[in-house]
Amino acid sequence: MAMARPVWSGALTFGLVSLPVQMFTATDSHTVHFHQLQRGTSDRVRNKRVN
Repeated sequence: MAMARPVWSGALTFGLVSLPVQMFTATDSHTVHFHQLQRGTSDRVRNKRVN
């Protein structure tokens, strides 16, 4: 497997400390989902939108 090439290379400097940094493009899209749970039963709370 070939290594990905960095889109950007640089360094972060904090006083006397310098940290090398590389930025790569994302290969997967990740989404985060949050669900509200009913206290006691742990059932999902569902919201129904009505027009």
